[in-house]
Amino acid sequence: MTDEVKHPDAKIDQLRQQLEICETRWLDIMSASPHGILIASPVGAILYANSAASDTLGCRVGGNLAECLDLAAVPHLPTEARPTTVDGRTITVEIWKIATEWEGEQAWFIAFHDVTERKRNDQELRKLSRAVLDSPSIVIITDADGTIEFVNPKFTAVTGYTSDEVVGRNPRILKSDRMPPELYRDLWRTITSGREWRGEMINRKKNGEYYWEFAAIAPITDKSGKITNFVAVTEEITERKRMEGSIRESEERFRATFDQAAVGIAHVAPDGRLLRVNRKLCDILCHTEEEMISLSVAEITHPDDVAASMEQFILLQEGKLTDYTLEKRYLRKDGSPVWVNITVSAVSDDTGKLRFSMGVVEDITVRKRAEESLRYSEARFQTLYRDNPTMIVTLDADLFMLDVNPACAAQLGFTIGELEGESVLSLFHEDDRPLVAVQLKDCLKSPHEAHRWQFRKVHRNGNVLWVEETAQAVYDLKGNINILVVCQDITERKRSEEAIKALNHQLKERAAELESANRELEAFNYTIAHDLRKPLTNINGYCQIIRDFCFRNLDDQCRDYLDEIYEGTLGMNQLIDTLLDFSRLAAVELHRERVDLSALAHQVAADLKLSAPGRTATFRIAEGVSVEGDAKLLRIVLVNLLGNAWKYTGQREDALIEFGQNTATGGTECYVRDNGSGFAMENAEKLFLPFHRLHCDEEFAGFGVGLATVERIIRRHGGTIHAEGEPGRGAIFRFTLPE
Repeated sequence: MTDEVKHPDAKIDQLRQQLEICETRWLDIMSASPHGILIASPVGAILYANSAASDTLGCRVGGNLAECLDLAAVPHLPTEARPTTVDGRTITVEIWKIATEWEGEQAWFIAFHDVTERKRNDQELRKLSRAVLDSPSIVIITDADGTIEFVNPKFTAVTGYTSDEVVGRNPRILKSDRMPPELYRDLWRTITSGREWRGEMINRKKNGEYYWEFAAIAPITDKSGKITNFVAVTEEITERKRMEGSIRESEERFRATFDQAAVGIAHVAPDGRLLRVNRKLCDILCHTEEEMISLSVAEITHPDDVAASMEQFILLQEGKLTDYTLEKRYLRKDGSPVWVNITVSAVSDDTGKLRFSMGVVEDITVRKRAEESLRYSEARFQTLYRDNPTMIVTLDADLFMLDVNPACAAQLGFTIGELEGESVLSLFHEDDRPLVAVQLKDCLKSPHEAHRWQFRKVHRNGNVLWVEETAQAVYDLKGNINILVVCQDITERKRSEEAIKALNHQLKERAAELESANRELEAFNYTIAHDLRKPLTNINGYCQIIRDFCFRNLDDQCRDYLDEIYEGTLGMNQLIDTLLDFSRLAAVELHRERVDLSALAHQVAADLKLSAPGRTATFRIAEGVSVEGDAKLLRIVLVNLLGNAWKYTGQREDALIEFGQNTATGGTECYVRDNGSGFAMENAEKLFLPFHRLHCDEEFAGFGVGLATVERIIRRHGGTIHAEGEPGRGAIFRFTLPE
């Protein structure tokens, strides 16, 4: 009984062991499978994934199948899908989906393998197949013996043979009798030795028509290097051959025309080198063709014409011109110039880039010489007669006008046609006509002798013109005696002379009036100054008395008032002296002598330093500056200029005042420079106006007469003065005095 009971358990253990062995084998098979294998629940949970599935898709047990594969695959049928792997790659897989059980539950058994590379290879093969089938070139594939295995549609389109008609046959069916046997022997020897053969040949179509083709034939070998096939790619070039023949024929015709042309022709490279020249151009320039080809356009062009010629040529190179015509000079072999008319045209490629230019050259030397002579003669005539702004008339012996230049007709208000053929006497004032006739008749008595006089002519509108005439009898080409009359309108000069006489008279009268007015003004100034001084002296005296007797009894305000009155009288008295000095300058007579300005400047500088012993200032005075002038007046100039510099540098601890000179054409330029308060340049012209000041009295004292006095003295010496300055950076006064 016991043995019977144990027997089933042993059987179960045995079955369990077998099951474990089966599971182990199953897992080994799944793990070793190159295909991806997944077990998924009906809702897509991954229950099992072998290593191939994990490696291919990156899926894992416990993941969602939808993240790896599409669940829509048809069961029991292979389905293609394009899942995205965990690393982001999109691959192509083929899937089998079968219903199964897993651990007693329904599940899906899914197997797949990666066909990405196969699909890619299939696609490349399709591309290559389409490329061969749709190729615009003929493609022929033969076996190692040369038997045709494949031809593409282009072969049929060109030769007329279908694929069925040629497969299994030798390409010799296309062979013509137009090619040498050596060509075919060389072809076969080349490709059977493993090399590619290229060449042109004439073949024959199915209908017997000959055609040219360019062929490239190469062997195809297996991995061991054995030739298995030959592939030929050919292109029909019949039309190209015809064109080449036409081009050769055209080239021959062009060469004949080029060499025998009656004008010079040249082809020029973009860099200016001569590429080709014809015989006529060689004859024009006395060179051989070999000599010409070694030259450039610039080398055969006259130096004076190179710039203009190259300017046009550069525009042609840049595509701004397609052609141009130019007259220029070339140089012959011996260096002599030859005038040419050249027409240059651009010859460009399909992209518009200049290949070369073609010049057509015509020798115009004879014509240019004739034109130059004619132009010179015409220019001389135009200059001497037609374009002369002076009135010119040619008269016959009876004083009738034969020829009238435009200036004469225009200045008298007539046309040339209205004057030619008329008597010249009709143009003169009626009171002058008799004497004019006598003078002109006298010219006829002494040919080639010039006669001059002044008469009045009458404009068409009745206005009278004064003219100065020069007349001379001359002979024309026929030997007839004529009178050449040249007239110049001097009406304005006559009027000016009269006006000058009247102005001189007026100036004399005005000078007398001014002299009288100046005397009266001086007397007035003296009287005013004298009459003002007396009350000022009285006020000054009373102020002094009050100071002496009542000063202690006055409060501070009254004392200030008294001081202001006293200082005001002193300033007023100084202003009167200044006014008198300024007014006397016009009457002071200059006593010119050699004046040492450097010495005067040292004296003025010393006086300024004595006036303020506690002040520090540096004077730089150039030595040897001397001029012709009035020493007293020039001292006043330096006193005012150096005094101004002293005053306006008073607020600087490093005050610097300079006096020097610069030699200038026509005189000597002197200057006074300082580093004081300066001024704005827009006020420069106001500096020399009397009583005009740029600074207030509280800042710098003065009456505004000093620089006006300087300007008047310099002007009386025949010189000029001007100032330059900048606020806060000083000023410089420059004045010139004639040597």
